[in-house]
Parts: sequence; C-alpha cells; structure tokens
Amino acid sequence: MSFSKIYPFLILLVAILFIVGNFFYNLFSYNYNVPISFKIKKGLSVDAITKELERENIINSSFTFKFYLFLTNKHKKIKAGNYKIDKPFNIVELAKILEKGGSGIKIKIIPGMTLKDIELLFKNNGFNINFSQYKLSDFKETNLYNIFGDRNLEGFLAPDTYEFLENLEEKKIISVILSNFQKKILPYLEKAENPYAALIIASLLEKEIIPIEDRFLASDVIWKRLKENWTLDVDASLVYAKCNGFYYFCDDKKITLIDLKSNNPYNIYIFKGLPPTPISNPGINSIIAAINPKKNDFYFYFTTKDGKTIFSKNLKEHKDKLKKLR
Repeated sequence: MSFSKIYPFLILLVAILFIVGNFFYNLFSYNYNVPISFKIKKGLSVDAITKELERENIINSSFTFKFYLFLTNKHKKIKAGNYKIDKPFNIVELAKILEKGGSGIKIKIIPGMTLKDIELLFKNNGFNINFSQYKLSDFKETNLYNIFGDRNLEGFLAPDTYEFLENLEEKKIISVILSNFQKKILPYLEKAENPYAALIIASLLEKEIIPIEDRFLASDVIWKRLKENWTLDVDASLVYAKCNGFYYFCDDKKITLIDLKSNNPYNIYIFKGLPPTPISNPGINSIIAAINPKKNDFYFYFTTKDGKTIFSKNLKEHKDKLKKLR
C-alpha cells in the first residue's frame, strides 16, 4: 500500500490521538490555584455550570468536564451551594466534590430572638422570608398543629445554627426550623400539663433571667402568681409590645409610665394571666426551667444591671430591696 493511500488514515489516527490525549490531559491536569471559592446556583444546567467554571479558570475545558460528567452519569448529581477547595484538584476530583455538595449560608438563631428579629436576621443574610404570614396549620408535615392548635410561629422557631442554600423555598426553610423544634424541644414540652403555657413561660424566663439556675426559681414564682390570679408584672412582655415584636433589633427598650398604663394584652402589669403568645423563641434551658419549677417561698423578683436576680417573699421586701439598690 502506497504512502498516499495510508496518509489520510495516519492523519485521522493522529487527530484521534490528539483528541484523546487532550481529553485525558484536561481530565487529570491539576489546578494548583488554591484556595478557590465559587458558587453553583440552584437550577443551573450542566452546560451553564461547566461554562461558568471554565470562565472562572477553575477547569481548563468545559467540554471535557461535561463529557466526563455524562460519561460517568454524574451530570444529574451536581448539587448547588457554596464551594471552597483548599487542595489542588483535577476534573475527576472536582466531580466528586460537586456530587458531595457545597455549603449553604449559615444562620444562627439566638435564644431569646423574636419572630421579627429572626425575619430581619434572615433578610440580612439574603433571605426574604415572611415568617409572620404563616401558622402551624401551614406545616402539617410536623405534629405541632395537633398539639398546640393553629398558633402563629412565635416561640416555635427553635434556636440553633442552620445552613440553607440560596433560593431555597420559603416554606422549606420554615419547615426545617419547625422540624428541629419538634425533634429537640417538643419532647420536653409534652411533659407539661399545658405545653403552650409552658412555652410562653419559657419565653418570659429567657428574656427576664440571665443565670440559668435562677430560671427554675423564677419559673415557680410565675406559676404561683398565675395559680393565685395575680398579675405577672413582667417587663419583657411589655418591651415586646413597645418594640412591636422586636427585641434584639429594638433600640428603645426602656419602660415608661405611659407603657405601664398601656391597654395592650402584653401589658401583664394590667392584664392577669399570660401574654397572648410567647414573647421570644426560648432555648432549651428556659424550656426545662419552665416545666421544672423549683419550689420556693418567693413571689417577686427583679434583675440588676449586672444580671443578678434578686428574689423576695412579699411586696414590702421587694420594694425595700429595690429602694436599697437604687
């Protein structure tokens, strides 16, 4: 066979070898430009993802990466999220990383935050979620509605550190938080004779009492005053009303004489019984204290500026201690 006849085949063979060689070079070529951070948005196609990674110089060839993903059936397994890679990597290793999934945005709900505080917290982290528009009946996947009735979400937004991907649906985010409440907090509240009352008292303790051990004593004070039909005289409930449901993001928490005389159901200096709803989302320590009051002879307490709790057995003793402190 003459050279002229085999020449086209040689050209084809060289071209194939070049393509295969280039494919494997791109496949196993390492990116040493680390650490590197990037984001994959939810809903992007494989084509859009690979092209974006190439534009950001994270991979050498979008074609090679896309071909490898389809070849290994990983094209449907890429997860959205924020990624940070600290070690050199190649396309094969990158595919494993994307299959494992990236991180979302971490949000920490602090014990004592109110529903509106949490709304603003999420907004400051890029999530525009209207917690106020929902009730427990909107989340039948939890068992909370069956136990507490059709309440709003105040008190049920379990304090914890959460991680959510951007653009995650509003109701899915809330469902995760409520499910966490059901898992970690509900088992304690179910031990109470009145779980919702216990939750409200826990929210008062969270805002009123700093030392955890004192919350058990204050819990007994509140339960006794309720039983004997006294007003509870809790400042934090009045602050909740004054600040329109905010606390951490409220600039003026000082109670005035006008506030003390206000005709507001959260003014439990005037109205007997518990406030209509929890005034915060309490942590587990306050929940435990609410359902396990430590028996004592006290009927009054106040908190000093340095966070100490001063208990008294009667009104005269209470006033004398306040006067002495001032």
